[in-house]
Amino acid sequence: MKQNIILKTLLILSIVIITIFVGSTYLFSQSDNKLLNEIREYNLQSAMEALDQRQEERLRLNKVQMKDIASAIAKNSTVFLLNYDIEELERNLLYDMKRDGVKAIKIWDKTAKETFLSSIKLNKKIIFQNTIPEEFKKFATIKRPINMINNDSVERIGYATLYYDESLIIKQIEKLKENTKNKIIKFNQEIETQQIKSNRVKLYINIGSLVIILSLITILLIIFVSKPLKIVQNGLDNFFLFLQNKKDNVEKINLKSNDEFGQMANSLNDNISVSAKLHEEIHELNT
Repeated sequence: MKQNIILKTLLILSIVIITIFVGSTYLFSQSDNKLLNEIREYNLQSAMEALDQRQEERLRLNKVQMKDIASAIAKNSTVFLLNYDIEELERNLLYDMKRDGVKAIKIWDKTAKETFLSSIKLNKKIIFQNTIPEEFKKFATIKRPINMINNDSVERIGYATLYYDESLIIKQIEKLKENTKNKIIKFNQEIETQQIKSNRVKLYINIGSLVIILSLITILLIIFVSKPLKIVQNGLDNFFLFLQNKKDNVEKINLKSNDEFGQMANSLNDNISVSAKLHEEIHELNT
């Protein structure tokens, strides 16, 4: 009887507790995974957006710088264009051509309606010629007028066109994006490793808690269920032996508790006392 009650109770409680533990662990794990995934996506997206903004800012500042360079070229080219001084213009443009990002400069003579001078950067060499190669059209351009001021009047004598490469900045930002992405991926992998360790610790804690709970329930069942039942059973066995005349006297069930088992023992003791007296009277009458 002891084994049946305890085993059945423990079996039912074990199933219920294990189901609760597994279900809650799964739900918490899914919640943690969802939260971590959202954090990973947010970190990556935020980093990429910040780099995109940085790229736009770099391109904007670079464009402002190139506009200043183009304006300076147009201003400095006025005298050389008026004097048709190609050699001095080449020496003057050579400084500007050495700037990072500058790919070509074209000086247009409006009076002659032709290119006065063109300089291009090809394979890290600066070349002066009359035309701009077709492939240089892929670069961004800034065009500034070349003006001559005469007696408070402004006369336009040509144009200065600056070709500059924005891909250098874009490539730098793309490389930075790739490095940042790799660092974030590495960081996420470290988080996953720590999460696995954390889940393993949680599993050990859950198993330990489950063992402790089941052990405590087992002890409580033994103390509050098994022992009282055994005392009641022994008392009834003694009473039945008395009724069978295998014992000379009957003993009361010695169970001092205020729970249901104690009340049942008191009720049985009353019935045993009455039944014992009736049994003795019947036995005397039979004798």
